Amino acid sequence: MEKRVYFLKFNKKILKMDLISFGSGLIGIILGILSILALQPFWNSDKASLWLTVIAILFDITSFIFAFLPFFLMYRLIRIKKTLIKQNIVLYRKDQISISLDFISFFLGFIGTACEIISIIVLLPEFNNTVFSYQITIAAVILDVISCITCLITILITINIIKDYQKRGNSII
Repeated sequence: MEKRVYFLKFNKKILKMDLISFGSGLIGIILGILSILALQPFWNSDKASLWLTVIAILFDITSFIFAFLPFFLMYRLIRIKKTLIKQNIVLYRKDQISISLDFISFFLGFIGTACEIISIIVLLPEFNNTVFSYQITIAAVILDVISCITCLITILITINIIKDYQKRGNSII
C-alpha cells in the first residue's frame, strides 16, 4: 500500500510540474506573439519587441526547466518500477509515452528559447535586422506552441495514470 501511495504522490508532483511548464509556456507564447506584433508597421517598435522577447525568454526558460524535471523524475520512476517487475508488477506503456513527451516538450522549448535569444541579438543596434528577428521569433513561437501541445498531452496522460492508481487500489502501475 505504501508503494502505491508513493507512486501516486510521485505522479501528482509530475502533474504539477507539467502544469507549471504548460502555463509558463503559454505565457511565453503570448509574449512572443506580442513581440512579433511589435515589429509590425502599425506598432513599429524594436525596443518593445526586444523587451517583450526578453520577458518571453524568462517564461520559456521556466517552461522548459519544468518540462525537464518531470522527464528526469519519470525516468527515475520507470527505473524504480523496472526493479519491481521481478515481483510481477506490470509497467504500463503510459509511463514511457509520458517520459518521451516530456523530453520532446523540453527539447522543443529549449530550441524555441534559443531562437528567441537569437532574435534579441539581431535586434541589437550592432545588427539591427528586424526582418530576421521577425522570422526567427515566428519560428520560436511555432516551436513553443508545439512544445505546449506536447506538454498538454503529457498532462492528460499523467491524469490518466493518476486515475488508474486510484481505480486499481493496491496495485502499482
